[in-house]
Amino acid sequence: MGRSRVLSGALLLACGCSATPQAQPASDEELKAALRADIACLADAARQADDRKSHASTIAVAVRQMCSATYARVRELGGKQLNPQARLMYQRQLDERRLEVPTTVVLEERKKGRGSN
Repeated sequence: MGRSRVLSGALLLACGCSATPQAQPASDEELKAALRADIACLADAARQADDRKSHASTIAVAVRQMCSATYARVRELGGKQLNPQARLMYQRQLDERRLEVPTTVVLEERKKGRGSN
């Protein structure tokens, strides 16, 4: 029994694994579902908030705030399996692009002709 513990410890050190349990990574389907929910939220919010007169990025700022809960879920799931430093980098990259996605959604909704109240 003692020998198996030593072997397990050596294997953990060799592979760079920690002995503490890691969070289970989100499944691809779980992450895709969260992304679909965020895009759906953004589209619904764009249809509600867009006056079709303001610049799309102005509307996107409001839309982004309206969907902060769905975005938080995407951030959480996407970085779940990463170490703390990699998670911060991942989340920073997501945050830097956060205005691009709602702006694109606003423009797409305008193309569909459904962006007005």
